[in-house]
Amino acid sequence: DEDDDAPPPLRIPACVRGLSSLQRLTLNDVELDELPEWLGELPLVVLDLGDTCVSTLPLSLRNCASLRLIDLVGTQLCGPFRYHGHQTNVFVFLSDDAEPLLLENATEEINRRDAILRPLSLAVPALRFKLYRRPLPLGVTAENMIEPAEHNHWHVNSGYH
Repeated sequence: DEDDDAPPPLRIPACVRGLSSLQRLTLNDVELDELPEWLGELPLVVLDLGDTCVSTLPLSLRNCASLRLIDLVGTQLCGPFRYHGHQTNVFVFLSDDAEPLLLENATEEINRRDAILRPLSLAVPALRFKLYRRPLPLGVTAENMIEPAEHNHWHVNSGYH
């Protein structure tokens, strides 16, 4: 069976837990799909998870008052990036490299992501999420965007900025 030959998923080594001064953790482009629950014990200011396989975040991050930015670009938590298509349709990119979906076809996934990010955003008011890259996806212009083109950081209370 092919799955038997697959290497085990990467994990953050337990020794990282002892880095009591660690403010920035960059895991960008690492084949990582799960984060340890103890991650929120670290005094992180920036957590870069860009282009990983992460699809959820540990609840302990809600207690990480020092956290200011989580980069989720290219993860299963990035986006959604909404824009107006032809006529009155609203389309959504769930990631930078995905095909656009009609909003009504993406609702379940948007709700899953929202259930993870919203409580964390409320628990850590100074935290912002980087959810998508620039430049704009092909076929999207500044005129048909729902979120402002120059803004790509999000917080539940203030939206994109």
